[in-house]
Amino acid sequence: MKIINSEFAEFIQDLKSWHEQKVADLQLVLDKSDASISLGNGLPDIEAGSDKAKGVRIGIILALSVLGELPFSFDKDDDDGDQ
Repeated sequence: MKIINSEFAEFIQDLKSWHEQKVADLQLVLDKSDASISLGNGLPDIEAGSDKAKGVRIGIILALSVLGELPFSFDKDDDDGDQ
């Protein structure tokens, strides 16, 4: 399906990029299980291997299962740029 509205095409591309980045950020926490987790904002780090870290990683697994893949695909070539 061609998308003829360039603003809508840009929105879809931004949404796709946002989703990919959030999934990548969450996956990084899972991949680095030997690293402490920093929440920022002056909060103390969660020590790697602690019960809290295990709980956070379980939460991330659940979040990734809910986020899943976007229910659509979009390729910039689908935007013919007419409008």
